[in-house]
Amino acid sequence: MRCNTIPKDPKFGGVTPRRLISHSFHRQLPTSRYGKDHPEYFTLRDGKRLSDVKNDSRQTEPCKSNPEVIRIITESVLAELAENPGRSNISVSQNDNHLYCQCNACAALDAEAESHMGSHLALVNAVADAVARKYPGVDVGTLAYVYTRKPPKGIRPRKNVQIQLCSIECSQVYPIDDRMSRRNREFCEDLIGWGKLCDDICIWTYNTNFHNYLLPCPNLRNIEPNIRLFVRHGAKGVFMQGPGNAVGGDFSGLRNYMTSRLLWNPNLSGESLRDEFLRLHYAEAAPPIRRFLDLFCDHARAKGADANCFAHARDYAIDETIGRAALAAIDEAAALAESDTVRLRVEKASIWALRAAIGDLPNGSRQESAINGTAEKSRWMTSPQ
Repeated sequence: MRCNTIPKDPKFGGVTPRRLISHSFHRQLPTSRYGKDHPEYFTLRDGKRLSDVKNDSRQTEPCKSNPEVIRIITESVLAELAENPGRSNISVSQNDNHLYCQCNACAALDAEAESHMGSHLALVNAVADAVARKYPGVDVGTLAYVYTRKPPKGIRPRKNVQIQLCSIECSQVYPIDDRMSRRNREFCEDLIGWGKLCDDICIWTYNTNFHNYLLPCPNLRNIEPNIRLFVRHGAKGVFMQGPGNAVGGDFSGLRNYMTSRLLWNPNLSGESLRDEFLRLHYAEAAPPIRRFLDLFCDHARAKGADANCFAHARDYAIDETIGRAALAAIDEAAALAESDTVRLRVEKASIWALRAAIGDLPNGSRQESAINGTAEKSRWMTSPQ
């Protein structure tokens, strides 16, 4: 769910002047324009400049210590602001990959900062200085993401720099501040570290499973504590990314309801909001669905699951027990439904139940055949007349 940062439609309330901080270098320094004549503008990896690629965002980065690169990106940013006078911020941020530059100059900056954010923030600060001179009311936003997530030493963001700290490595099974998850410990340290360096921190966190949007994800219990954690550490904004490039996902309506309400008021109870939505949406059919959600989250933790937002069924401990429980819950919910409206809502929910039943099992296995046999007999398979 993307609230008022992406959609421009009036029905969504328009778009805010404060834009989502996201990947931008692929637009500001495209290889199609500079790669052939100036390979030195692009990242050096294993002795080769990645200047001839098909997908800039995925396959290259700028050489961030190159003065000409800084000049070109600065000019691109100033031109974009001139074309969009209502903006209150602009992104100057890495592409979506791990390909930080390994040239001597970039490596020296990174070594001094003890983080690959060293060379990156030096570039961002240079752009921010130029923006401050020409557009004093505009902030420059950059991601602290993957290789730039660790706070640097010896360099601080300028006053007009926003940090968008990303939790892509964190667990979907445990809340981020739960030290039971090895994935979460370093992120919490980085969150505290950035709080000491910057007064304008936003969070980019993940509320789905990008590997398969339809597969149940055991993170519903985490929405409330994660938002409260971010508030507690002074975050000025939170972007909870769901399946934005899909028409739906597992319990997408429930997730959006909980996310919207908790972002508006972090003091609300996530469990109460979940139960409220289930009661209003599924009515008399809600109890078995509620029981399954509790079972699923408990089962993932009991089995030691600790996966992030790129997971297969086995990574969330979705096994035969969960597959059968999902189908049984939908079967019971369909039997309890007293109207076509509720019955259709249950039928929609059956998609995640079937996906859980399929899991990662190989075709033709006895286990899969047994589960599929159960699915074929489920009540929801009969469409309402």
